[in-house]
Amino acid sequence: MLGTSDVREVVKRIEKGDQYAADIMEAQAYQIAKGVGLLAPVLKGECDAVILTGGLAYNEFLTDAVREYIGFIAPVAVIPGEFEMEALARGGLRIMLGQETVNEF
Repeated sequence: MLGTSDVREVVKRIEKGDQYAADIMEAQAYQIAKGVGLLAPVLKGECDAVILTGGLAYNEFLTDAVREYIGFIAPVAVIPGEFEMEALARGGLRIMLGQETVNEF
């Protein structure tokens, strides 16, 4: 929507007064919050924390906006970083060590 996948560029545009970029970032926060909100009922009110992670979690504009939407559900922790590759590698290792079996779907 903004011609880039680099959130740092989007933040620079917002800081320079680009209202369209700010609106898009707010819409992203809203979508994330909706996703969390859709999952909250299955916990029946017993949610210890909501953890925001991934590359976008480095962006305070986004995480602060999400926190405003969902902070009533549970405390919100922000742990920036992309751990998908590490998780995949550890899963492969568990399979190789016989601690897990391969599932085909």
